[in-house]
Amino acid sequence: LLVVYGDNLISFDLKRLLNVHREKLAQVTVGLFDREVSPHTGIAGGRVTVDDHHRITSFQELEGQDGFAGGFVNTGIYLIEREILAHIRPNMFFDFARDLFPVLIDDGQPLYAYLFGPKEFCLGIDTPKHFSAAQTIITSQGITI
Repeated sequence: LLVVYGDNLISFDLKRLLNVHREKLAQVTVGLFDREVSPHTGIAGGRVTVDDHHRITSFQELEGQDGFAGGFVNTGIYLIEREILAHIRPNMFFDFARDLFPVLIDDGQPLYAYLFGPKEFCLGIDTPKHFSAAQTIITSQGITI
C-alpha cells in the first residue's frame, strides 16, 4: 500500500521506492530527505535515524524545528505491506509516525529508508508561509512541476 501525505509537494522516483522496498524485504519503507541536501520549506516532519544499511533505528515525530539533532526528515511517503494494517486500531485517531513506526521498530520489524536523491524534493505547503516558501524555492531553483 502506498501512502502519500497530501499537504506536501513531492517529487520522487516511485520505481526506485518500490525497488528499495523489495530489495530490503521491508514491512515499511519511509521516504526521507536530508535537510542539508534537499530543498525544503522547514516542514515539521519526524526525525529519523538509519544504520549503514538504511534500516530505520529511531523515529521521533516533532511539532517544529526545535530539538532537531541530525538524522533525516520524514516526507510522509510510506510503502506498507498489507499485514502491517493489523497494527492500526479502528475507529480512533491514528498517526503512522507517532503510533505505528516506533512500535514496529521496538518489535524489530524491518523498516527501511528511501533516501531522496539530489533531484527529489518534499516541500511542505500546509500553511501560507510554507506555500510561499515553496513558490520561492521552485522559482529560484528552476524546478519544473
